[in-house]
Formats: sequence, C-alpha cells, structure tokens
Amino acid sequence: MTYRTECNLEIARCFDSTLRLKSEGACPKATTAPSPSPASTPTPKSCIFDCSRFKSDPVCGTDGVTYNNVCTLANASCNNPNVTMKSFGECKTSKTKLRA
Repeated sequence: MTYRTECNLEIARCFDSTLRLKSEGACPKATTAPSPSPASTPTPKSCIFDCSRFKSDPVCGTDGVTYNNVCTLANASCNNPNVTMKSFGECKTSKTKLRA
C-alpha cells in the first residue's frame, strides 16, 4: 500500500506494528486482488510517535484543538479515532494549542 506521507505510515503502524517501509515512492500496481480486511480493527499497542523531526505546521483537529503538525494530530487520533484533521492552520476558536 502506498502512504502519502511518513506520518500516514506511522498512523497505520499504530494499528499494525508489523508494517514496514518497503520502498520510497508509489507501490507497483497489484496483480492480484487484495486480501479482505479483518472484521475488527486491532487495538493499538503504542500511539506515541516521535514528532520532533516534523516542522511546525499547525493543523486544526475536529476536537477544536490546534496541533503543532500532522504528527502530533496523529498521536491524538491514534488514542481517539474520533479526532481527525478539520483544516490546515490554527483552529479559529482553539481550545488548546499543543506543541511537540
């Protein structure tokens, strides 16, 4: 599967710790049908990604919190799947600003 960013891959690894980066760039087109998805989503083992190498580029979460970047939002989303990205930039009525 091709992930748009390294952070997207890290989010997926939150739910499947066996995922690894196989190569840079898009995956080749599949020659066989993908296997069916599991009936339930496994519980994440760890949701703390190291976001220190991600630059500050604020995003607004659906929880009204401004996150320092998509990686810190990914940490929040991993712990609470109801939290997703609402928009780029700071929330207009942000409850909190999270840095890290």
